[in-house]
Amino acid sequence: MGRIALSERARELASLRVLGMTRGEVAARLLGEQALLTAPAIPLGLVLGYWTPRLITRAYQSEL
Repeated sequence: MGRIALSERARELASLRVLGMTRGEVAARLLGEQALLTAPAIPLGLVLGYWTPRLITRAYQSEL
């Protein structure tokens, strides 16, 4: 996911470098944004991964 974000935003990140940001600052910005996206996605994925198979199993049990 990080590689895709980097390739999609290469021009924007290059513009930040031209404006005077260091590589570390640009990397911190990119990683910070990825962290903001990943932090809520992990608990949501765990909850959905736990409940989805149970709901599917319950739906098929009534037909069997």
